[in-house]
Amino acid sequence: MVARCATDLGKPSKILLGFGLFYRALAAECGAEFGTLLHPLPRVSPETRDRLVREIDETGTETFTVACIHDLEANNPELLHLAHSFASAHGDYLGVMQAFALVYRALAVEAMRERSRVH
Repeated sequence: MVARCATDLGKPSKILLGFGLFYRALAAECGAEFGTLLHPLPRVSPETRDRLVREIDETGTETFTVACIHDLEANNPELLHLAHSFASAHGDYLGVMQAFALVYRALAVEAMRERSRVH
């Protein structure tokens, strides 16, 4: 998913670096809370991907993105600032922010799914 977003946005190595920084910041913050639920190489299950596709189909891309950005703003403003700063340096600000929103939501849903399996 991340590789596809990076390729679609152009300059894939630069975009992948931004996603790496985003994930490392998220993993560092959540490490104590989620223990080992966030892995060094994040994976998103087919169930999570299907859920996100349904959400996007039901609400539309813009509403989905705005909801993810609001969630980031409310729960992790520093991570939102990192995403904004990175996207501001790219020619396709909206595309990069949509990609960050998708990655954030995918990781959040996957973490919730994994946490429910542990309990």
